[in-house]
Order: sequence, then structure tokens, then C-alpha cells
Amino acid sequence: WGGALLPAATGIFISAVPLDLRAFASSMSVIAFNLFGYCAAPLLSSAVMQATGSQLWGMRLVLGWSAVAVGFMIGACVHAHHIANDPAWAQQRDHETSVGPDIEVSLPSLPPSESLKDRLIS
Repeated sequence: WGGALLPAATGIFISAVPLDLRAFASSMSVIAFNLFGYCAAPLLSSAVMQATGSQLWGMRLVLGWSAVAVGFMIGACVHAHHIANDPAWAQQRDHETSVGPDIEVSLPSLPPSESLKDRLIS
């Protein structure tokens, strides 16, 4: 569960961060994954195994820990559903993301493929 949840959760919360903070958010997520996941798992499971005298409870902790993450993901989905169906929030979101009539948005044009191909060959 944890290995399957990690890529999806990372994509969700990195996409929720503004573009100029995504590199910072990505590095902070890796730190959090390492501290609370990869580093904490053997420490907590061994502490539980020593406290209970059984490897069974340590393994249950490690394997059941991802249920906490799944629970938080379900809670986030329910919360997002409630927010998306709230008319006041939708009106505020549309107002904040609207582009005024005097602002022109243009994308940079890419060079033709022939010129790029010529650059790579030469």
C-alpha cells in the first residue's frame, strides 16, 4: 500500500503547490518520507517487537501503517468533494483565477523540428 500510495500522493500535493515553490515542496516531501517512513519504520517496529516480545505486532505495525495514509487520502478526497460543491468557494476560486480582459497570455513558440534536428546533428 505505501509503495503504491507514494507516487500518487506526491503528484497530488506537488501539483497543489505554486510553481515557484514546487522544488522546495518536493525536497521537503522527500525529507518527510525519509524521516517518517523509511527511517521510522524499523525503529518503531523494533520498539514494538521488544515491548511485546513478539515479531507479529511489529510486522502488523509496519504493514498497517499505510492504512493511516489511506485514511488521510480518503479524508482529503471527502474534504475536496465538499469544497468543490460549495458555491461560495467556487465563486471565490473563479474570481481569483480569472484573467482580466487587458491581460494577454501567450506561449513561447518552439523552433521548427528541422532547425532543432540540424542543431543536434551539427
